[in-house]
Amino acid sequence: MITKRRVIVRAVQSWSGAIMLVSALAVTALAPADVMAQKFPNRPVTWIVPYPPGGAFDILPRGISPILAKQLGIPVVVQNIPGPEGYNQFFRSPPDGHTIGMVDLVGELAQKLVRKPVYDVAKFEYLGRISMGVNLFVGSPKSTFRKVEDLKGAKEPVRCGSFGALSTPTLECILLSERMGFPVTIVRFTGPAEVIVGIVRGDADIAALGTTLWLDHLAKGNVMPLLLWSEKRDSRVPGVISLKDIGLEELNVVASQRAVATSPGTPANLVQVLGKALGEAIESEQVQKFLAERKFETDREIGEPFRQTVANVRGLLEKYDSVIKKFVKSGK
Repeated sequence: MITKRRVIVRAVQSWSGAIMLVSALAVTALAPADVMAQKFPNRPVTWIVPYPPGGAFDILPRGISPILAKQLGIPVVVQNIPGPEGYNQFFRSPPDGHTIGMVDLVGELAQKLVRKPVYDVAKFEYLGRISMGVNLFVGSPKSTFRKVEDLKGAKEPVRCGSFGALSTPTLECILLSERMGFPVTIVRFTGPAEVIVGIVRGDADIAALGTTLWLDHLAKGNVMPLLLWSEKRDSRVPGVISLKDIGLEELNVVASQRAVATSPGTPANLVQVLGKALGEAIESEQVQKFLAERKFETDREIGEPFRQTVANVRGLLEKYDSVIKKFVKSGK
């Protein structure tokens, strides 16, 4: 009887030991991610802006970064590194969540269609979108274009001011030309601020930038409003027609998706921490006031919903793949 009890006790001890061992192994397996999450972030986060100062992609992170820093409990340093080098820096940064960057989603995905850059925006870990900028096409006061319908009658190539090889404004010029049937050539400037100067003094005929960037110039009569790149009209520019008004609403997704991403391979739990902090920062009273004062759109999209938007943008660009490639090949 005693022997039988000893056998039972030993069996129970063996099972208990096995359960403890399995539990220990499970904890060990989870430990790196848990420890990383607990220690994250443990140093300042660098927010790279791959564009010159002055445009929406620069203004937004500078307005949001102080509040994001409070959410994360560490400094967030905004750094302008214009051009491919800026993208490449946060693409190749360690996948530890301490480097994030602004992404012109549409323009960069289009670049991927026509050439192979050293970085692949499809591989970024996307935190979300601050806002989807509604670009406004305007005409130079020194051009003959006073309404969008005037473009159809153009016999000479319309000079469209833009920046970057295939930025969102450049793509909008290409697609508008394709769908409305007018010739176009791109006049390239360093950045948005230079585009505005060029339009005002007549170096280009038309240009598309974030609506908020044109408001002061519209009020002064420096530019002529032509078309909102949106499926609906905008109270900021009363009376200006939208894509839907001319039957081109499907192009709405080719907009300034002001996205924030971190380097490929960053663990999902860190991406979630960053995304949550970004969303809360955007929703804060301070940032909402900042967005309202600057007249920015307030249509943030965080996490999985935005990752679906990324897929939708890729789909539409692939539909116009041949148009984009033909334009690039023409050298216009």
